[in-house]
Amino acid sequence: MKLISQIFSILLLAVTVAQAQSDPHQRDSRQQSAKANPHGEMTMEAPKGMTPKQMKEYLNSLLPGKHHNFLEQFVGEWKTLSRVWMLGPDSLPTESEGTTTAKWILGKRFVQFETVGQMMGQQFDEVMLLGHDNYRNLYTASYASSMSTALLSMTGQRHPKTGDITLYGEMDEPMLSVTGRTVKYVYSFPDEKTIKMELFDLHAGDDYKVIEVIYTRESTEK
Repeated sequence: MKLISQIFSILLLAVTVAQAQSDPHQRDSRQQSAKANPHGEMTMEAPKGMTPKQMKEYLNSLLPGKHHNFLEQFVGEWKTLSRVWMLGPDSLPTESEGTTTAKWILGKRFVQFETVGQMMGQQFDEVMLLGHDNYRNLYTASYASSMSTALLSMTGQRHPKTGDITLYGEMDEPMLSVTGRTVKYVYSFPDEKTIKMELFDLHAGDDYKVIEVIYTRESTEK
C-alpha cells in the first residue's frame, strides 16, 4: 500500500507540472522573463502596420551600442580634486578633495556617478547620470547635488579624434539674479588613469572656466 501511495503521488505531481506548462498564462510569464534580459537582444511584438524592418530598427535604438562602450572608461573608483574660481579664472581657485564611484546601471545604458566631497567648507554630495541617446545621436547627462535644488541637464558630442566629450546646458546664477546661463562641460582624458572635467560659463566668454574636476582612478574594477 505504501508503494502504491508513492506512485500515486508521483503521477499527481507529473500531471500538475504538465498542466502548468500548458497554461497560457504560465507560458506568457516564462516568455516575458526570457525577454527581460537587459543585456541581450530585445524582442517585442510589432504593432499592426509596422513592418519587421521598422520594428528591428526601433529595437536596435533601445540597446546600448558603440557610444555606450566608450563610456566604460568612466566606470570605477576615483579620487577627485575640485577647483572653483568664484571670482573668475584669473583669481585663485578654492580646492577640495572627494571620492567618486561610477557604475553601470539599467543594462549598461547609463553610468551613474556618486560623489562625496567638500565645497566651500560644506559636505558636498552629487549624483550624475551619463549616457548616449541613440535616436538623437547625442551624449546626455543629468546632474543633481546637495548644494542646489536644481536638476541640470546637458547634451553634446564626442570629438572623433581626441575623444573629448563636450556637453552644453543651462545653469542659473541666483547671486546675479540670472536664469538660463549657457554653460559648457568638457570631459577630456589626459591618460588612462585620469579624467578631467572643465565647466565654462559661455555668457562670460568661451574660455571663462569656473570649475575643474580631476578624477584619478583608484580601481580598475568595472
